[in-house]
Amino acid sequence: MYHTNHSKVLFLLLSLLSILLAACREKENKVKTICNPVNLSYRFSLDSPSWREAADPSMIKYKGEYYLFLSKSGGYFHSTDLVHWDLITTDSLPIEKYAPTVMEMDGEIYFTASVATNKIYKSADPKSGKWELVTDQFPYILADPMLFYDSDTDKVYLYYGSGAATPMMGMELDKKHLCPKGKPFPYFTAMLKNTVGKYPETIIPITSTLAGLKAHG
Repeated sequence: MYHTNHSKVLFLLLSLLSILLAACREKENKVKTICNPVNLSYRFSLDSPSWREAADPSMIKYKGEYYLFLSKSGGYFHSTDLVHWDLITTDSLPIEKYAPTVMEMDGEIYFTASVATNKIYKSADPKSGKWELVTDQFPYILADPMLFYDSDTDKVYLYYGSGAATPMMGMELDKKHLCPKGKPFPYFTAMLKNTVGKYPETIIPITSTLAGLKAHG
């Protein structure tokens, strides 16, 4: 009797173990861990300690395809499906600057980058890597810019800033020459908690963007 019960218990344990192993295999087949879904030809900084470049992404859908602009990446990337990307190199843009920004207006893409905003470029064929200079007379050298074309009002804006010590600023640009139509206007600022060298914990709106654009755009 003892031998028979022992065999039954062993059989039940082996059966349970088989079921658990099968369940684990099924779970492994269904669950996937993805570290970074964008498979790009990343570059690394030569500074010490080194880090991977490609910060400050700015992506645009243009003529049904995607263009991705990144900091210090040796060019910009093109994709038709957001999965497969190819690198487009160009000598026409300051591509080694940080924080590039792009916008589409009237069938063309416009480009500028951080600390290189004195020049603005455009292209109707970004896949070719060919760009032309729109202006090299923009009067401000700005960090972390963002170009924005409002198709509802047919107006162009440039935003920048939003650091710990300065507010986020904005201005309307002349649509043809892309030069400021007025002085920069502050939209948001940071309130610090009596700390030095730390990021702000509270963002205080100076004015809403919509109200600001109506009053100053």
